[in-house]
Amino acid sequence: MNLFMLILGVLIINITHLISAIGNWRESLINKYSRKSFFAAYSLASSLALLLIIFGFYQRDFITIYEPPIWGIKFNKSIMFLSFWWLTSQFFNGYIKQVTKAPALAAIAIWSFGHLCANGDLHSLIMFGGFLLYALTGLYFKWQKPTPKTTYHYKHDIYALVTGFIAYIVIGLAHLYFTGIIVF
Repeated sequence: MNLFMLILGVLIINITHLISAIGNWRESLINKYSRKSFFAAYSLASSLALLLIIFGFYQRDFITIYEPPIWGIKFNKSIMFLSFWWLTSQFFNGYIKQVTKAPALAAIAIWSFGHLCANGDLHSLIMFGGFLLYALTGLYFKWQKPTPKTTYHYKHDIYALVTGFIAYIVIGLAHLYFTGIIVF
């Protein structure tokens, strides 16, 4: 049952977020049902998906699919800072946003790939593989769109760097409490 919950949660969150990423799908649903209804359904579906993922992942039986490489854990730890930096860059108007077009999606791809290098069990493969597939698909659609015309600032890259570093430390320290795995 927990595997079904995990798969269902990953599918729901990927579908809802991809609908949001594909502008013409999102706009047609907003026009058909209203902006308020769309975002209410989107929020409800995303929340339900997150709960399914949490329960499905943490109630798992450990089924090994592949042996992670020896360097996998250290590699994962080393690229997580980049992931947090790019994730926080989504909220600032720095040049990283101009280069990646969607730094949050790039951050999810980095996070997912790193965790696939460090974990080889079935539930990790489904969850992190599902998020990697979503992030790469979302990046593909973002790269199809023209870059928005806006002014970028180097100081915003610095703000994102500092904010990302703080988030990296906080999540790294809290990681033990919500996964049982020590990061630092």
